[in-house]
Amino acid sequence: MERVLSLLLVLAWFGSATAEGNASNSSDAVNITLVTSVDGVFESTTFSFSCVSNVSLSKINLMIDGTPNGTKFNRLTTDNKSDKEIDYSFKSTVEADNGTTFSCVGVAPDNKTYNSLTFTLQIYYPPRLTQGNNITIFTELSDLEDTQELNVTVLKANPPVNRFIIYYVTSNSSGITTKIDKSNTSGVVTFDEPMAENRGNFTFSVSNGYGNTSLTYNTFFGGAADMLNITCTPTYSSDDATIVCYANDYSDAPATGVTVSSPGLNEPQYYSFERIPARDFQIQVVSRDLTEIAPGNYTVSMTALNLIKNQSVFEKTYYVPGLKIDVYIESESNETAEGDVFSFTCRAPVMEYPVSFTILFNDEYTPDNDKRLVYGSLINGTQVVNLTDPTYLDNGLSLKCCANGTFKSPPLRLDVLYAPKYFGVLQSILVNGSTGIISLNMTSNPLPDATGVTWYHNNKTITGDKRLTLNASSILFSTVTGSDIGTYRVEAHNKVGSGTSEDVVPTLYSAPYFTPSNNSNIPHLVEGEDFYVTLNVTSNPPVNKSTWTVNGKVVNSTTGRIVAGLLNINITDLRYTDDKSIVQLNVSNEYGETTFSFNLNVSYSPRVTFPSETLFTYLNADTTLKAVVLANPPVSSSIWYHKGVVLETNEDVTVKPDSLSFKSISLFYNGSYTLDAYNSIGNLSVKTDIGIYFGPILNATIEDVSKNVTNTSQWVEFKDGSTFTLSCIVSSSFPAVKKFLIQLPCHKNESDCNEVVKTDNKTYINVTITGASSKKNSKNYTCTGRTGHTSGNVTFQTFVGGPPDKTKVKIDHHFVKTNVTFTMTVTDSSDAPPRTITYTDPSSSKNESFTIDKPLINGASFVKNNFTTISISKLQKDYKKGVISFKVYSSNNIGGPIPVKAEPYTYIASSPLPTSTPTSSSPPTKKSKTTSIVVGVVVPVVVIAIIIAVIVGAYYYIKKKRRNSGFSPLRSIPDDAVPGTYGTTNS
Repeated sequence: MERVLSLLLVLAWFGSATAEGNASNSSDAVNITLVTSVDGVFESTTFSFSCVSNVSLSKINLMIDGTPNGTKFNRLTTDNKSDKEIDYSFKSTVEADNGTTFSCVGVAPDNKTYNSLTFTLQIYYPPRLTQGNNITIFTELSDLEDTQELNVTVLKANPPVNRFIIYYVTSNSSGITTKIDKSNTSGVVTFDEPMAENRGNFTFSVSNGYGNTSLTYNTFFGGAADMLNITCTPTYSSDDATIVCYANDYSDAPATGVTVSSPGLNEPQYYSFERIPARDFQIQVVSRDLTEIAPGNYTVSMTALNLIKNQSVFEKTYYVPGLKIDVYIESESNETAEGDVFSFTCRAPVMEYPVSFTILFNDEYTPDNDKRLVYGSLINGTQVVNLTDPTYLDNGLSLKCCANGTFKSPPLRLDVLYAPKYFGVLQSILVNGSTGIISLNMTSNPLPDATGVTWYHNNKTITGDKRLTLNASSILFSTVTGSDIGTYRVEAHNKVGSGTSEDVVPTLYSAPYFTPSNNSNIPHLVEGEDFYVTLNVTSNPPVNKSTWTVNGKVVNSTTGRIVAGLLNINITDLRYTDDKSIVQLNVSNEYGETTFSFNLNVSYSPRVTFPSETLFTYLNADTTLKAVVLANPPVSSSIWYHKGVVLETNEDVTVKPDSLSFKSISLFYNGSYTLDAYNSIGNLSVKTDIGIYFGPILNATIEDVSKNVTNTSQWVEFKDGSTFTLSCIVSSSFPAVKKFLIQLPCHKNESDCNEVVKTDNKTYINVTITGASSKKNSKNYTCTGRTGHTSGNVTFQTFVGGPPDKTKVKIDHHFVKTNVTFTMTVTDSSDAPPRTITYTDPSSSKNESFTIDKPLINGASFVKNNFTTISISKLQKDYKKGVISFKVYSSNNIGGPIPVKAEPYTYIASSPLPTSTPTSSSPPTKKSKTTSIVVGVVVPVVVIAIIIAVIVGAYYYIKKKRRNSGFSPLRSIPDDAVPGTYGTTNS
């Protein structure tokens, strides 16, 4: 009833509770709550709660103490109500569960998580006391102290302590006070000038809303247990002795027990009193058979123990008529020499009854007729006994004297001294390469020391072998070798005498091992000869398995070029590839295995190989042609040939015995090569080729081909509105052109921007422009040829318009001694820039001209220095009016000459200037050396013929150059050949 009232009080105190949580990352749509009806539960009960969501969830998880798993989950049961609610029961709660946290985690279909608020569980339990809970503690305190105290402290309680009471029952309450602290967590009973009458029971009672806990001190005051009364009674029968005592305690501070000591009767023992103070407590000091006790006086003593002080309370001596006889065996020394007489004495106390002795050997009774034992007279319990003729077999014998067939003396160990004795071989099998032992059956007392042992091997004293450890009965081999076979014998002596073993011939077993003297002479042969060798192996037992390998491959055939036997191998018709081959023989028996290997040494003439038939490289690249040269003995000399001519180191190539290194290789080094290698066996000549990628060279003159110019430009102009054709012709290349195209210029907002003209023809390509205009077609047209390895291009700088009508000139002068020298600077902004400037030379009145080598575009100018010079005297004579006029004309391949305004030069004198002008409206033009195009305007037949002749001449020149550079029309080199197939190339 009290427990029910306590529970009701707690519930009334704390009330019911529901922990509702809001999602930590919740939206208005999702809310998950931990629901419970209480804030806490009593220990050993079940805590029930639920996780509830306002919407359906994919999953609801529970977190305990912030983790989704742990040992506390073992006490959790789950009831899945729906996808919105799960009920939980947390069972068998304990005090340690106080403060456990719970929270719900919901997982929505979109994998978002939502958390409830965290709920902290309260576990209610009665107070826990530091000194103990609901127990009685026996306590003894000294009455000599001025003050004594009894204390109780509350260790923990949930809910907190609300009641603390101290009550006691005592004979005299004088000087006793109690005190409880305000927090109800500790209490103390104080004794001022304690006395024996203060003894009693002092109880501390602590309560909270859940239950009550108490602790009682059963307390005594005083000193030692000096009023403990002990009475003992001995009892003897014909067979047993018994001493029984009784304890009664009247001390102020009673004893908790006694320690009993009875030397000779029992070991010390402690007896704890079942009741305090003790009343008629029985103590059995001894209860033993009289034959186990010698007759005599024995003292029994006792000491009382309590919590204050220990004190002796009883001591008394009793005579016990025991029947045990103490027997002794004595001798001046336990040593005796083999064959001597050993004397010893048996002794016992004089008894009221007769005593006789029997001798025990190793705890075995000797027969009465043992002739080796001679007994003397028994006088006053003492008898001398002689052991005659002891042998080495008696060494270590245990002697005992036995009185009346029952009572035995301590043992006396007999030490018989004798010379070393050998009785055959224990172990004599040795295994080569392992540790080993020759062991003899030997006995000796004392054992010989190291100086007393001599071993013989084949009748020779064994000395100085660090592999051997010697003693009187064995030889220990750290490593057994083949030399250890033979006959062994040992001689040993000690202070008694000496002994010699019989001859021992050990059996030597060994894993196979090769005999070096016969296996070091491996023949050195020449290619084409036959190789045969038999290896020498020592083995006991014989070899039962062998494996030959050549370069790691097992040889198991009995026919063919390589034939292997058990210990021999035969290789017929040696080849240069056999040189330095690793030949290995592995042999074994049941004791192990070993391997011997050697290298074949085959002499052969040089072998020269190149990784591929032709080394392809690029023109002007650093290139290395390397050969793989094998020879035994090594090559003594080598010679390189290029097209049949000995090649030596020069500024272009470095010649080494097995390689050629070219610095910026030229077409001269295209073609075939031969390497001749020599040694003392013979020589070999091997050919290879170098192919040099270059070109393509387009629209080239013979000069361009000889210079290997692969990227050029040509200046062309055409009349506005005309139709013209641009042509690209392959002048030279290796390999042949695989791809030909012309990149048209980009015209903004026009459909042909970035258009490319392609052709399958590998020697030329044309593009024709109709209705040409300056705005659209005054551009760069680039023609590109690609071989798959290299490329070349020609750019047509194309201008569409008419004669150069926007040419400007500026004439400057300067004085050089007695002359005036004139310089002309030409600029132009015509659609088609000028190629030729014609002027009338005032000094000679003749028409002169000069050619402009590059188009004057983007503000470029052309300066003609010193185009005419007039002496000052001529100026003074012929130009008295002081003005010199210049007539200048501009022309290009479209038309001209077009007059160009030139400022006159004013001088102090003047005279008429020549007035002659060029007689032709189309002055002769000088063709650019790189121009080889067909234009879409009327061109004189002679000019066309000249262009065709240049192209044909270039073709035959290139064809001749190819022959001179090592190209053969009968030999096809693939278009997709890769440069640097072997060796190295550095572009």
